[in-house]
Amino acid sequence: MIVMGMSSRSRRRAARWAAVVVVLVVGLSGCSSGGSLAVGRLPSHTASASVAASAMPSPPPTKVLSPQDEAVATVRQFFEALTTASTTGNTAPAVRLSDRRCSCRAVLSDIEHDFAQGRRAIGGEWSINSLKFFAFDGAYAYLDLNYSVAAYRVLDATGKVLNSYANHRTTGEVRLIRSGSTWQVLEITRDSTS
Repeated sequence: MIVMGMSSRSRRRAARWAAVVVVLVVGLSGCSSGGSLAVGRLPSHTASASVAASAMPSPPPTKVLSPQDEAVATVRQFFEALTTASTTGNTAPAVRLSDRRCSCRAVLSDIEHDFAQGRRAIGGEWSINSLKFFAFDGAYAYLDLNYSVAAYRVLDATGKVLNSYANHRTTGEVRLIRSGSTWQVLEITRDSTS
């Protein structure tokens, strides 16, 4: 095959590609003789499913947390939920993670009230500086806690600053109660605040 305007090198390259295509076409058409695969036909669904299933790696085993790790994870989730509540007004996650007897429910109620009145907070992220599990007592878990609340301002619906609060750091203890298969925050006590 000679094409006008092509260099001899380009013609050789085109000839090699043509040869490769011929080999592939002839080779694939040979698959239909005696084999289960014919050109233009796909293998049955069951055949491909079994091949795919055997080729797929099995998922890693699910890690089971110890009761201590579950308690620590609950407190971390609760503090994330406090930040969400104070910055968005959505208290549902913090309510779900806390027992109805927890004094923290009063804080959550205040947040709900402020947002219902059109007030909002700017800043005020809650963060855990240190958290250490130290005891179980029946259905209760106890953890040492040191946390910070970043400075924040409370604004009214017009954007006027109603109150400003400085950063503060608190050391205390968290008591959790087992509720079915989960932990809930029952009490947060403060030993010191700075």
